[in-house]
Amino acid sequence: MSLDRRTLRVEFSTEAGFRSEYLSNISNGGVFIATSESIEVRDPVVVELELGWCGEHVQLEGEVVHRIGEEMAASGAVPGVAVQFDVPARELRERFHELIGKVESDERVYRSGRRAAPRTPARIRVRVQMADGAEVVCRTRDISASGLLLSVDGWEPRPIGEELGLVVAHPRSGEQMEVNAAVVRHVSSDAGEVVAMGVEFRTSSARRTEVANFVNEVRAADHGRRLDGITGPIAELGIENLLQMFGASSPRGVLTVSRGVEEGVIVFDGGELHTARLGRRTGAVALREMLSWREGGFEFQKQVEDGLLDGPGEGVSLAGAILNALCEIDEESRADAPPADAGLELDVDADFDFDLEVDLALEEDEIVSSPEPEPEPEPPTSQDGAAGPATGSAPPARIDPAAKLAVDRARADAMRAALGEIEQAVLDLALVGMSVARMVEVIPEPEIDVYRALDALQERGILTFE
Repeated sequence: MSLDRRTLRVEFSTEAGFRSEYLSNISNGGVFIATSESIEVRDPVVVELELGWCGEHVQLEGEVVHRIGEEMAASGAVPGVAVQFDVPARELRERFHELIGKVESDERVYRSGRRAAPRTPARIRVRVQMADGAEVVCRTRDISASGLLLSVDGWEPRPIGEELGLVVAHPRSGEQMEVNAAVVRHVSSDAGEVVAMGVEFRTSSARRTEVANFVNEVRAADHGRRLDGITGPIAELGIENLLQMFGASSPRGVLTVSRGVEEGVIVFDGGELHTARLGRRTGAVALREMLSWREGGFEFQKQVEDGLLDGPGEGVSLAGAILNALCEIDEESRADAPPADAGLELDVDADFDFDLEVDLALEEDEIVSSPEPEPEPEPPTSQDGAAGPATGSAPPARIDPAAKLAVDRARADAMRAALGEIEQAVLDLALVGMSVARMVEVIPEPEIDVYRALDALQERGILTFE
């Protein structure tokens, strides 16, 4: 064993604790270790597994594939490192077979009495061939040796019992496995929408081992990818803050969010929103719905899976899309709120008897004279004597608050780095089609500064008024 490898120790005092970690991580070739030590990605390490419940001591060499620092704790992430073992996942399972063999036989049982292999969370690209010849490409939610749970994103779920053809792609090698399957269950949201579809492999006994081996390799590869990500609860920061944080730290990425059985995906690239998808909803509608969530979980990956960047994308800035969605959520909440005078009833037929007494005989010493009004200050002038811009909030006469703006994207991309913060905020909102009047409402700066930013962007040829 190499002497230059740092040793990381993980203790398991109970069998249940080890069983849980074995099923979710170790059996797939890796482990996450909570630590505040300074360890960098690609550092070689030795992981010591102390199994206190049975007196066993296991050492495994591996490599750090991801690190979560203290600065990410605010997002709900636990500081530590993800380690991928050098030993293949298949050998790991054989090594722990005698020790924890009964875990691998801990299977679900269908109502029919047939057993199904344990499922592991995994997001793998799958091409689904329907019985009528149609094809869709989707992602799995989990995978097992007996079947898959597929996300139903933007397409009609197939009826239970329908036979399908699946092409499953290995996330690392790109190798593909073709296998027949059948729909065995639907997963529905509280609103009754089918959001996922369970399919069971239909293979001959001769191919069963081949399919199981491929699934194990896929699970191990996807587990390594998941170890390289960041997961946590939504409630700590909110999806909007998570998106802003990840968008600022990574040029591209995939944020997968879940709430109950619902699962959505947000993909960004180069500061722009590329994809927002939640069930059959896409674009701004899907993004607005996800940003309204205040519970659930998230997973962020810097690596974008093959196919997720296919197509033209939404073509709007990520910051502008987030701000526009939050504004719409705020407007909807105001529209749903009861009016301020709700619950107050006025009887228009009632008789009102007002007894007003006005004492006009004020004593002379009770009369207080009003102070003389101070003269209004002269407007500031420039050095050439012309009146300068007003310091109030009135818009320049040549800018119509109801106007919408056209954006020269080429100029905007070329000059964005030279723009001020308010100018960038105005540009982002213009890209999502917001009017001048709405910009003034949502940008938390003096209105005159917003109008000055509009002027500057117009002078540079980035914006034109429609």
